Amino acid sequence: MKRYDPSVAPDPHQWLALDEQERTDLVMKAHHAPGVPLDRAILHATFHAVVETQIAMSDATVQGTLDRLMREGLDRHDAVHAIASVLAECMWDAVREPKPGEPPVEAYYRDLKVLKVSVWLKTGSSAALLAGSDLMSPMVKPLKPGQKLSVTFTQAEIDLVRDHTMADPEYMNRLKPVRGEKGVFRAGFTLGDLDDLLGYIAAEANHSRSKKRAALLYNLYDRLQAIVDAHEEAEA
Repeated sequence: MKRYDPSVAPDPHQWLALDEQERTDLVMKAHHAPGVPLDRAILHATFHAVVETQIAMSDATVQGTLDRLMREGLDRHDAVHAIASVLAECMWDAVREPKPGEPPVEAYYRDLKVLKVSVWLKTGSSAALLAGSDLMSPMVKPLKPGQKLSVTFTQAEIDLVRDHTMADPEYMNRLKPVRGEKGVFRAGFTLGDLDDLLGYIAAEANHSRSKKRAALLYNLYDRLQAIVDAHEEAEA
C-alpha cells in the first residue's frame, strides 16, 4: 500500500499488513500540513491511524459511529477526526484522572455512542487541544456556487418537516432511499436550500405547543445547521 486517501476506506488487509509506523507515515503524507510543528503532526497522524486500524479490524462500535456520523453530514475524513478526538480525550483522561473499575476502552465506546456532529463542529476536538493545534478540528469546506451537499434524513424527520412546517414539499420529495440503510433517505441540497429549510424548522420549533415536537425540531435544526456551518460557498 503506497498511498492513503482518508476520504476512502483503505483495503483492510492491505492496511493491517502495514506496521504502525508505515500507517502513521501514510496518514502524515495525506494531510499535507506545512508549518505545523512535527510533534503535533505526528500526534495527529497517530490518533488518525489508530482509528483507521480499529475500522480495519471490524470494531463494531467504531464502524457504527463512523457510519452514523457520515449519515449525519460529515465526510469520511472529518468523521475519522471526530472519532479520533474522542479517542484522544479518553486516553488523556486515563492518564490524568484514571477511574478504577472502568477500563479506558469502555469510556471510549460510551463516549462514541453520544458523540454528536453538531457539538464536534461547534467546539472542535479535545485531540486538537491535547496537540496544541487545530489539526483535528473541523474545517470549513469551500463550495462552488450552487454546489449541492449530500444530506440524509430519516423517515421520522421527513414526516416532521412535511407535516409540521411550511417548507416547500419539493425538498422532502427529492429524497431517495439509501441502499442498505433502512429508513434513511438522501438527496442533494445547496446551502441556500438548507438555510431555507432551517428557517421553517426554527419557526415551527419556536411556536410549537408540543414540547416533544419542538425538541425533535430543534435536534433536526442543530444537525442541519452544523452541516451549513461546516461549509462556505465561494463568491461567483
